[in-house]
Amino acid sequence: MGSRPSLLGRFVSFYVRSAVETRQLTPFYRRLTTGVAILGTVLGLCLLIPYMAWSRTALGLPLGEASLDGIRLQFLCWILGVLMAIPIFFISCTVLLAGLLSMFLRLIGRMSRDEAIRYTFLSRYPDSWFPSGHRRSP
Repeated sequence: MGSRPSLLGRFVSFYVRSAVETRQLTPFYRRLTTGVAILGTVLGLCLLIPYMAWSRTALGLPLGEASLDGIRLQFLCWILGVLMAIPIFFISCTVLLAGLLSMFLRLIGRMSRDEAIRYTFLSRYPDSWFPSGHRRSP
């Protein structure tokens, strides 16, 4: 009886497969997908910076240089909050932009509803984005 891969193993496998498939896209769709990822990251960063300032103020941490005497727990909470917010902001902004692109392509008839859902939430590219004769990995 085979063992089931761990959650981390499936996570790594998903991103490796996605990276391999991205390189196999036609040049136009590779640039388009890369642009969505870059814009999602920039938008996530634009949201992260004000969040960092707001959360410091909310936790009572000084915005300039100051001693951490008596506020080490608040500082630790702030660091943990920011570390959790980084992937949340970056991934959610990238999914948002991928969803907007999917809606646009759906409206102009270049993508089906199922393809749009798979692209937006699972990073699975439509078959039409690959060169003809290309075989996708399962």
